[in-house]
Amino acid sequence: LKECDNNLDLKTKLLLEENKVIVQELQHQVVGVEELEERIAKMDSINAILKTKLKEAKKAEHTVAQIMHLKQQEYKEVSLRLEELRKQQEIEKKLQKQNRKKYSKLSSSSSSSSVTVSS
Repeated sequence: LKECDNNLDLKTKLLLEENKVIVQELQHQVVGVEELEERIAKMDSINAILKTKLKEAKKAEHTVAQIMHLKQQEYKEVSLRLEELRKQQEIEKKLQKQNRKKYSKLSSSSSSSSVTVSS
């Protein structure tokens, strides 16, 4: 009976030691799970920030696209106006040439008439 008691005590001690090792392993696993939960929380936070930044970037991209569209329209309008001004300038140059010719003809005919009158 005493031997059985000793065997039981020995088996109990071994089981207690095994239990201690198992408890320690479980504690390490719990710490690992807590660390993973903290990492997940941080990643969720970063993900939320990135989603916000992405929305802001899309809004900015849309705004830039609108501005570019307006600038392209403005460029077209300015180009058309510039073309109109060039055509107008060409017309004015032609008119000036015609006016110079007329003036020079008038001038020469008036000189001739002056000469005629003075004779």
